[in-house]
Order: sequence, then structure tokens, then C-alpha cells
Amino acid sequence: MSQDAPNLADLVEFPAELPMKAISHKDVPHDEFHAAVKELAVLHITDFKEEWISIRTSSGGSFISVTLSATYQSADEVNALDTALRAHPLVKMVM
Repeated sequence: MSQDAPNLADLVEFPAELPMKAISHKDVPHDEFHAAVKELAVLHITDFKEEWISIRTSSGGSFISVTLSATYQSADEVNALDTALRAHPLVKMVM
């Protein structure tokens, strides 16, 4: 017996502040990864603000994580950014 996953719009009242994290492939330059994630965020998030981005480097220094704690206007914005990040060649994982 299989069930469909619930639709984000049915679970969250928009506009809503939600975190999304992108993790780089190994040894991607910090500035390049930050710029790539910011570019996608600007394209997909209405009224994007720079302060929504926080960046951390892994303890070994090989990976970078960028967290976007953004206010999304709709589930479509969340899904569009998630899809764009997952398709980007510098991104290893999105959470």
C-alpha cells in the first residue's frame, strides 16, 4: 500500500520562513559556491535578502554548506529553488 507524499502547500501556511541547506562537492572554492547559491536564490525567492544566507566550512575544510533561512511566498518558490539547487553542478546535496 503506497501513499502520496503530502503537498508542501497543504502543510505550511505561506508566506513562511523555512531553512534550506545546500552542500558543495569537495574542494569547491568558498566564493564560487556562495555566488552560485546566491544567484539561484535571487532568481527564485521574492524580495531576496543577503542576510538570509549563512555559510559554514566543514571541520576538515573540504565542504561548504550554505543555509538559506528565507521567507518564501509560496510552495512554488520553495520547490523551484530546491530543483535549481539540486541541478547545479557545484551542489552535492540539498536538505
